[in-house]
Amino acid sequence: MAQGVRTTLVAAAVLVAASSVGAVARGQALVDPMRPPVHAAAGEAGASSGPVLQQVYVSRSRRYAVIDGTRVSPGDRYGDARVVRISEAGVALQGDRGTTVLTMHPDVLKRARPVDKASRRMGKGEERK
Repeated sequence: MAQGVRTTLVAAAVLVAASSVGAVARGQALVDPMRPPVHAAAGEAGASSGPVLQQVYVSRSRRYAVIDGTRVSPGDRYGDARVVRISEAGVALQGDRGTTVLTMHPDVLKRARPVDKASRRMGKGEERK
């Protein structure tokens, strides 16, 4: 019984190794599942159209953002511009060419979801059925 299981495991290992060698031999690269999408990597590697907002931190006591690896707070200068506003939505920079608004996800449009009457009537401890 144990010999049969061992033989099956060895055969499975040989098949897996052979299939991966075959893919490499055919020129197919192995894909890293944690790698960012191609369009994101191309945008970072290519010529940037301007500064990139990487992080926003907003609390009751302080606000700061990270733009192209540089930490900035309201009133700080970033390049030729001054940071005039930091919010959850993004950062506003005021410069000679006007105001530039940087957002974390410029391709995402956030819209408020309408609240239905049933959810307004529910108390805090109640569950929706």
